[in-house]
Parts: sequence; C-alpha cells; structure tokens
Amino acid sequence: MAKEAPKFKKIKKVKSKDAGFVIRQFFIDDDNYLQIKSNDKLIHLKLKLKGDKPRLIGTVTKSTRTIVMTRKRGVHLHRISNSYGFNDYVLRNAFTFDMIRLSDDLGNHWKIPVEYVLTEGKYLHFQTQGFELQRFVKLEQLEQFRVGTAENRRF
Repeated sequence: MAKEAPKFKKIKKVKSKDAGFVIRQFFIDDDNYLQIKSNDKLIHLKLKLKGDKPRLIGTVTKSTRTIVMTRKRGVHLHRISNSYGFNDYVLRNAFTFDMIRLSDDLGNHWKIPVEYVLTEGKYLHFQTQGFELQRFVKLEQLEQFRVGTAENRRF
C-alpha cells in the first residue's frame, strides 16, 4: 500500500557548510518544524519545537531503509508504563524507512518494524500538540525484536 506524501505548510531550504549535505526545514506550523539533513546515503531527522533546541530523532540509512535511534533509559523510559516512546508524526509520514534499529545505554538492541509501532504502540495523553504525540511500546513487547550478540554486527 503506497503512502501519500505528507502535507507541510512551508519548506525552507538552507545551504549546508557540510560537503554533500542539504538541509531542509519542513514547517509543521508557524513555530515548529522538522529539520532534515541529507546526502545520498544518510538522512538526519531533528524536531525543533518552539522554545527548545532541535532534538535528534534518528538517522536514516537509505540503503537499508532503517532509522537508527538511541535512548538513555534513565531519561527516555516512561517509568509508569515501562515503555519507550516513538514520535507518531514522523512514523506516520515515513517514506524512507521501514525499520527502527533501537539501542539503549544498557547495551540492549532491537530491530522493530515501523508498522508494529504504529499498530501496537499506545498513546499516552499528556502531550498538547498533535505532532508531539508519541506511541509507547513496552519493553516486554520489544523483546520479540531483540537483536542477539551473535547477529549484532552493527551495534
């Protein structure tokens, strides 16, 4: 099933000083945007919310159609539900990746299909804006996608 292209308000192209990288800003509304820094192999995704510095969401490897995300368990784990959050807006509008390679600071590694997060992830209702919505997936659910040390060449 082909996805429709996301509809953004405005696009602002910015020239990068890094050789081979192009930076684009996709404005979600007047104050918030996604910053996409890309070349022919990689895409770096950052989310800039009003009043905050840009936050790195992940890095997409175009050849494997995979986004690499890292988490610090003490900061990113939602303790009440024992789950990690994934930005719903980015996952719903993902055209360049199908898999998530997630790792945390405790040495855990998972390879998760994006579709699984979208179907099995649960919303927690403490966010105020639609593009900030996150889908949370419990650590117990992630166990089925754990990458073992024998098969773990990339981490």
